[in-house]
Amino acid sequence: MRCRHSRGPGRIGRLAREWRLDRNPLRRTTDRAETILIAALLTLILAAAPFAGMLAAHLAEAGSLRQLRTERANFRQVHAVLLHAPVNMLGGFPYGAAMTAEADARWTAPDGQVRSDVVAVPSTAEAGGTVLLWTDQAGNVVTPFQATQIAARSDLASGAAITALVVMFVLAATAVRWTLNKRRLAAWEVGWQKTGPLWTRRPNSDRE
Repeated sequence: MRCRHSRGPGRIGRLAREWRLDRNPLRRTTDRAETILIAALLTLILAAAPFAGMLAAHLAEAGSLRQLRTERANFRQVHAVLLHAPVNMLGGFPYGAAMTAEADARWTAPDGQVRSDVVAVPSTAEAGGTVLLWTDQAGNVVTPFQATQIAARSDLASGAAITALVVMFVLAATAVRWTLNKRRLAAWEVGWQKTGPLWTRRPNSDRE
C-alpha cells in the first residue's frame, strides 16, 4: 500500500523535470539557462506590475485633474434657445429616446457673437425652450470632462500598464527561447558532424 506522503517528492520531481531543474545528464546548459532566464523575467514582471499599475493610475489621475481644471477655467455654460421641436435620433425607437434627440439651437457665445448649430437635447424639450450647453471661448459646443470619469480613466491606465508588462514578458520570453533554440540547433549540427560519419560507417564495418 502506497503511503500518501510519498506523492510529495514525486510531484516535486516531476515539476523539476518540467522546469529542467533535475540532474538529468542529458540536460544542456541552454536548457537550464532558458529556465533561469524565463523565471527571472517572470519574477521581475510580477514584482513590477503593482508599481507600474499604481504609477500609471497616478499619472492618469493627475492628467485628468489638470484637464478638469483647464476646462473649468475655459469652458462656459450658455443658455441656448431651441428653434424647433427635437427630432428623435433613434427614429421612434422607445429606449434611450430622452438622451438621443437633437434640434437646431441658437445661443450667444462668451465673445458676444450669436451662434447656432444642431445640438443634442432631451426629447421632452419644446420649440422655443432653452437648454444649457457647454461651449469654449469661441462659442463652439464642447463635451467637458467630468470628475466622475477620473476613476475610470485611472483604472484603464492601470490595466493598460499591466497589460503592456505582460506583452513585454511574452516578447522577451519568446526572444530568449528563439535565441537559445538557435544555439541548440547550431550545437546539434556540430555534434551531428562529429557523430554522423560514425553512424554511417557502422553498417559497412558490420558487413566486413
